[in-house]
Amino acid sequence: QGPGDLHLPIDIFFRSLAEESGVASVGIILSGAGADGSLGLRAIKEHGGLAMAQAPDTAEQTSMPQHAIETGVVDYVLPPADMPDVLLNYAAHLQAGELLPRVASDSEARALKTILAVLRARTGHDFSLYRQSSILRRVQRRMLLCRIEELSEYARYLHRNPDESQILIRELLIGVTEFFRDPEAFEAVGEKVLPDLLGTGNRAHDDPLRVWVPACATGEEAYSLAILIREYLDETRQQVPVQIFATDIDDRAVEKARRGIYAVNVATQVSSERLERFFVPMDRDYQVVEGVRKMVVFASQSVTKDPPFSRIDLVSCRNFLIYLEPELQRAVMAVFAYALKPGGYLLLGTSETSALLTPYFEAVDRRWRIYRRLEGRAELGAMALLSASGRVTLDLPGEAAVPRQGVSHQVVERFLLENHLPPCLVVDREGQVVFLYGRLGRYLEPAGGHAGAWHVVRLMREALRMPLITAIRRAASEGAPVYLQDVRFELEGHTESIDVSVLPLDHVIALKGLLLVILKEPRPAPDALPPATGAEAGSRQREAELERELQAAREYLQSTVEELQSAYEEARSNNEELQSANEELVTAQEEAQSVNEELATLNSQLRTKLDELHVVNNDLANLLAGVDVGILFLDRQFRVRRFNQAVTRVINLMPGDTGRPVAHIASRLREADWLAAARLVFDSLIPHQEEVEDDDGQWYSMYIQAYRTSEDAIDGVVVTFSNITAQKQVEQALRRSQALAEEVVETVRQPLLVLDGALRVRQANRAFYRTFAVKPEEAIGRPLYDLGNRQWDIPRLRELLDTIIPHDSTLEGYAIDHEFEGIGSRRMVLNARRIDATDGRPDLILLAFEEGGGEGVGVAHVA
Repeated sequence: QGPGDLHLPIDIFFRSLAEESGVASVGIILSGAGADGSLGLRAIKEHGGLAMAQAPDTAEQTSMPQHAIETGVVDYVLPPADMPDVLLNYAAHLQAGELLPRVASDSEARALKTILAVLRARTGHDFSLYRQSSILRRVQRRMLLCRIEELSEYARYLHRNPDESQILIRELLIGVTEFFRDPEAFEAVGEKVLPDLLGTGNRAHDDPLRVWVPACATGEEAYSLAILIREYLDETRQQVPVQIFATDIDDRAVEKARRGIYAVNVATQVSSERLERFFVPMDRDYQVVEGVRKMVVFASQSVTKDPPFSRIDLVSCRNFLIYLEPELQRAVMAVFAYALKPGGYLLLGTSETSALLTPYFEAVDRRWRIYRRLEGRAELGAMALLSASGRVTLDLPGEAAVPRQGVSHQVVERFLLENHLPPCLVVDREGQVVFLYGRLGRYLEPAGGHAGAWHVVRLMREALRMPLITAIRRAASEGAPVYLQDVRFELEGHTESIDVSVLPLDHVIALKGLLLVILKEPRPAPDALPPATGAEAGSRQREAELERELQAAREYLQSTVEELQSAYEEARSNNEELQSANEELVTAQEEAQSVNEELATLNSQLRTKLDELHVVNNDLANLLAGVDVGILFLDRQFRVRRFNQAVTRVINLMPGDTGRPVAHIASRLREADWLAAARLVFDSLIPHQEEVEDDDGQWYSMYIQAYRTSEDAIDGVVVTFSNITAQKQVEQALRRSQALAEEVVETVRQPLLVLDGALRVRQANRAFYRTFAVKPEEAIGRPLYDLGNRQWDIPRLRELLDTIIPHDSTLEGYAIDHEFEGIGSRRMVLNARRIDATDGRPDLILLAFEEGGGEGVGVAHVA
């Protein structure tokens, strides 16, 4: 059961099986729905086991086998009927002990070296300093799958099948990674590393946090760090730019990481909160949200070969060093020390030893392998990455120092390997080095300068330079081999000698124009020759040496003179061409100047437009920040495009939510399906407005309209929330007051009427209806004089209402006698009060009726 509450028993079982059985573990994914098992297969492969999947065209449900195949770790994709043969063959090799960890024999070591040389020639990746036991085990797996018994036979198979190189590379690069692997380690980073790097006052707002994740595989660890940093920045309400560089030598893994799409069982690796916030569900997968993807830059890079990044705050390299030999581990640690700022942090895997740490690091958390970079400048020694043990970088077959156009390094190295040649160089006719092969360290003494401009004169030891360049020029001009014997040079205080052979390669079509320079130690003199006396032998030897040196000097001088003459003639011809070219350049310069002026004008216009855009953007940002109306922009897929701070009171948005589907973000509204309303507006283009209430009892007027571009295209919706809580409170107070007034009216025992300014009945109590035998539907809204077939059209009443009340706001004890049809004669004593409106509403008149006496002056007898 993962933190995301997704139950994947096959993944759990495969992982347990891999940890328990290692190379003896076999994982087979058959027909089934979902993605269960794909993560477990990676664990089985990482421990050296066998991974198989059913061919999708034979499966009733293709989802599980298809997800397994897409991991790239499946060894066989077969119908179930073909699987037993593979299993039996694998079991037989296991019983023979061929797949168990062991030390390679001498013959196997030589074959393995050839295999790695072919890999380097074809892929550019050098695995010679990776752990030999791991390399041997992975190669033996490929041999098993190819049904090859001997390493030497597999080396030949690798030569003949270029596609096998890519398959073997993928086998060697298999690594297990997942989101938040070792969760406690990430918790330690959040508690001990990020507060130091991002704490208040520790970093300027425009100083980016730089993180490097080498050997990132398919990107899970890089995205985990991005999520952790995003959460910390949101929690501390900081706006710090973040640059995460994630690198790997596996181009396919880097491309998968760049897309950020992972199988559905990623839900077992992250919490449900993180899954909802940082992942977008797709058809059968999850994709990391755009805001997090933009934090990470993925690139192909070899940490052991390519230049490192610099000014890094945090390096996370977990469970990579365990695959390297100690000397390469030390070199990589030097790279990390160079890349990190003083005070930066290094995060290693729990299986990696701290014994390799240089004096540049101190422990912060030994359990989770977190270290801090100390003060002091770290230097990368000359070719430190490829020469970690101090030996010459070019001891193994390598890439060309100066690539020669039209010549493939693979072709050169294949020729050298197939001919089993000793240490040698491949050069062009001018002595420029194209390729180096074998252990040449004792003959090399590179001069300073750019490494890409190696010439024999700059590369070789000083005593070997003149003989070599002379022999190369002779062989190039004559088209025939040149041999030099017993060429002497100084090495660590001793005199050494070598034999030099320079052979034109014109007979090899692909290498035409190149020369092969072979360097060999001289063979001992034959025993049959009679020994000379000491003085005589020394004299003859010295004389022979001087003659050889003199002859070499003459040949070199003659060659130089001929070259100078040829160069002089070429220079004259070139000078004439240059004069002609100069005239053309003058014309081209004038045209370029004209184009440059046009470009300057366009650039000025673009700069003006950019400034205007900048001003408009600033105006919009300040407008959004300055208004107390919540504003939310959604795109066509209802993902968050832009929002202001005010809307966060209604919808739980955070700075990192840009690009996330708004459906994944909770709102604080009660009983309001605002998203459904937004979809309806997008479909119908009819604006929508309603009043909504949040969990705190705040009321908002929600208005939704379509988002229109300047071309009048519909590209989403705009949602605004205006706080109307105060208005709602006033309305509620008015309703309460009105209800209270109505209750008061009903409570009065005497008949009571409420009239408006036009003398229409607004309200009457039950006593009025009962006393005068009037029904509510006959009274409400009708003029008073029309009641009861105009029985209420009484002159004295008119006098009261039309003459007295407009001038006197209050009148008491006004008596009226009247004969009412159906109820008889009534003496009414009226109390009247005019209520003047102050808020634009109509005036009201209250009439209270009492039966009986009253002041005589107010008595009227109406017939």
